[in-house]
Amino acid sequence: MRKSTLIALISTVVAIIFHTLLTLHYYPLRFGLTSEKSSCSVNALFDCDAVSTSAFSSFIGVPLSLWGLVTNAILLVFIFGLIVQVVEDQEKHRRTTAYLAAFIGLMSIVMGIISATQLSTYCLFCLGTYLTSFITWAALHMENNKNYWNYFPSDLASYLGASRGYLIFVGLLPVVSYISHRSIVQHFSADKIDEIVLDSVNQWKSSPTHEFNGPITLTKGAKDSFMTITEFADFQCGHCRHASLPLGSFARSHTDIKFNFVVFPLDGDCNEAVKQGRGTSCRLAKAAYCAGKENPKLGWVFHDSIYADQDKFPITGTIEKIDKELKEIIKDTSVNWDNLTQCMNSEETQEKILAMAKMGENAEVKGTPTIFVNGRYLPRGQLIPVLQSVYSDLKK
Repeated sequence: MRKSTLIALISTVVAIIFHTLLTLHYYPLRFGLTSEKSSCSVNALFDCDAVSTSAFSSFIGVPLSLWGLVTNAILLVFIFGLIVQVVEDQEKHRRTTAYLAAFIGLMSIVMGIISATQLSTYCLFCLGTYLTSFITWAALHMENNKNYWNYFPSDLASYLGASRGYLIFVGLLPVVSYISHRSIVQHFSADKIDEIVLDSVNQWKSSPTHEFNGPITLTKGAKDSFMTITEFADFQCGHCRHASLPLGSFARSHTDIKFNFVVFPLDGDCNEAVKQGRGTSCRLAKAAYCAGKENPKLGWVFHDSIYADQDKFPITGTIEKIDKELKEIIKDTSVNWDNLTQCMNSEETQEKILAMAKMGENAEVKGTPTIFVNGRYLPRGQLIPVLQSVYSDLKK
């Protein structure tokens, strides 16, 4: 085996691994079935979750990561053909393999340009696939003589004739990609997602409009936006935890929208709509509000940290236990614990949380999470396809 062939083989396998990891995370995120961030979402600049929820993450409904996975799998078969030499015309096979690698590299350039010009964040695994595509093409380029591209017109013509087997392989790309996509969608019991999206959007369009003029716990995004998402949520609610990742990722990938997070504690100590009080949910609501009051970014740090480690803030816990865990959150921030405690214990903060809960009650919030877009209730608003459909409708 030539050294360049080995390099191409290893690089393609690595690319397949990257595409597989991206695909495995894409679907649970899209359908609101995970609360775990992608391992390549490390900060605001490198955020795979935001990229996965952008309008550029799929083509005709199939995620680009799955397209890339299938394409690289076909390329891997071609490379194995070079190794075992089962193809009669090895020179043509070597050129054809390089052509396919060049196509993948070209697609990487296109996606790289889109990432740089249309998105405010990058995907590390995606960058990994771009790099491996260039390495693979360079290695396969070295496999051929310098003028091998001169054969491209005649090779292309032969694919329609004696060498049509290559065309059949390439034809497998859309077929295998689509079948795989449908199988994965069915695996997640989301095969009726199009009907769900249509029903959600229709209900949203017919819902009454509510004015949310009261205090907001946390907000981010465009100040004057054509689309404002308002989520009412409880920090100890498991469904809210699952909703937090897709909602946050969607907001980060669509910087022209506004996202409001409003606490609706299922806790009678700060919500008149709830009979039974326990205090712990109210404590978390006050912590996020007070941190955000001091610094909006810190408020979101509290929001993300509480949901990420929700198991540390159980409903059966105590205020003392809650405070102990909150102290852990502020260790790497500029928040002063004494100032935060003073804010959480103040009557003003209590009134603010009561007002937020009352605002939700007036909008007929019955449970959490409850999501509104431009003041109208959006059923299943934590699902990325639902949000994208509403976004496209409003963008017209």
